Amino acid sequence: MTGGDLGSRRLASASGARLAGDDYQHVFTLLHAVRLLGETFGVTRVMMEVSDTGNVDDLVVEYSERPTLYHQVKFSRVAGEPIDHTWFTDKGGATRSPLQRFYDSYLKLTVDDTPPEMALVTNRVPPPGDPVFKHLEGRDGLLVPRWAAAQDAASREVRGAWAEHLQITEDQLLAMLDHFKVMVGTGSLEQLRERCAEAMMAVGLRGDIEAVTLAHAEIRERIQRGETELDQDAMSEIVTRLALAGDQRTATLAVQGIDRLAYPDSATHTIDWVDAYEGDEPRARRRLRSEDALSEMTQDLRRAREALSAAGYSHARLGGAFRLGTAFALGAALSRTAGFELSMRQGAELWETLGDTVSAQVAVEPHEVGQGQEVAICLSISADIAEDVLAHIRAEGIPVARMLAVSPTAGASRDSVPSAAHARGLAQALLDQARSGSRDAGRLHLFQAQPNALAMMLGHIWNRVPPTLVYEDLNPGYQATFEIAA
Repeated sequence: MTGGDLGSRRLASASGARLAGDDYQHVFTLLHAVRLLGETFGVTRVMMEVSDTGNVDDLVVEYSERPTLYHQVKFSRVAGEPIDHTWFTDKGGATRSPLQRFYDSYLKLTVDDTPPEMALVTNRVPPPGDPVFKHLEGRDGLLVPRWAAAQDAASREVRGAWAEHLQITEDQLLAMLDHFKVMVGTGSLEQLRERCAEAMMAVGLRGDIEAVTLAHAEIRERIQRGETELDQDAMSEIVTRLALAGDQRTATLAVQGIDRLAYPDSATHTIDWVDAYEGDEPRARRRLRSEDALSEMTQDLRRAREALSAAGYSHARLGGAFRLGTAFALGAALSRTAGFELSMRQGAELWETLGDTVSAQVAVEPHEVGQGQEVAICLSISADIAEDVLAHIRAEGIPVARMLAVSPTAGASRDSVPSAAHARGLAQALLDQARSGSRDAGRLHLFQAQPNALAMMLGHIWNRVPPTLVYEDLNPGYQATFEIAA
């Protein structure tokens, strides 16, 4: 980037930052408003800038079968700016701190001893080891019961300080926190727009940039006019007037494999496997804790397929943080033979299972093992793992007669699959090799080093092959995970 380029990209002014914050709130509102059109979400009314709700007035979402949720949205133009426990008690020149204002709203909105459900939504992230945020539950954004049970000195000190700050008991503080979600690290404005696009496609709307921009502008203009409520009829009128209807409904399946999403319930269906892995952070989560965990994960895949199918979806977009074995298993669970077409991001691009194909040729090198009657397939697409896999097979006594090392004819590299069209062609070539190399095998053992989206594409068309056991790279070593039926 030249100096002239840098000079043309100026920092936002204070008014520009406020406008960006407004945009973030309006797009977040749109994310929930489009769900008025989907029966499975259960949203019945969306209200913006609601009076008499204290400081949780930015967005109020009413549901048919769950409590109303009151939101405060806090946007920082510096997305990496941390939010720690001191933010809640810092008055910052105001008369009351954020924690005091949240507690005031909690008291004000409690009716007939029924407390409100509240949420703080922010793109800011907590620092590692914060004595409060380290107890935040990834599944639901709650601080209790983890913080309530913590007995380390720092946790107890801050817990007492918060109660003293509010001039209440710790039990009263924890009672409030039991109804207060803290949704941190919700992503940039562009990432939020992308989630809106996915939510729009899930209810049969267009998900292109123009459609999201039009819908966002509609929300902003309504708020500026003082129109602060939306129901299903209002959203249907907006869709018709702005021509937002799409050609197909596309579900979003969010898979929290090695890390949790900032706002998982924006997806059509969500799977959470984080606790099934050993390790305290995403890079360390490779090994499954138990075979029982794997059994439950397999059932989760079946339930996801059944839920999407029952809701009438035939197209699904996969999102989340997960490893290669999971990507393959997702493709197999939502296979073409099961009536699905899939898409997922690979880097900056969206790779889809349906589309033009560039034919591919692969090289196959057989390795005789002589430990049984089964066959191992080693896919060295983005990196050459043949020697490591062969050593693992021999060391563990895996009952295979031979291992087939398959790679692109130009060799394994990170750039060996330049596009989705090349990936579709390569997936078919890999399947053809698996079929031809396993005719006499009772079982296949699959090892892979390839792009996640390619693993998904291969799983998606994986049929007419023996039952397949998929291995995950533990670095070092491998662990058997999902078994894909014939």
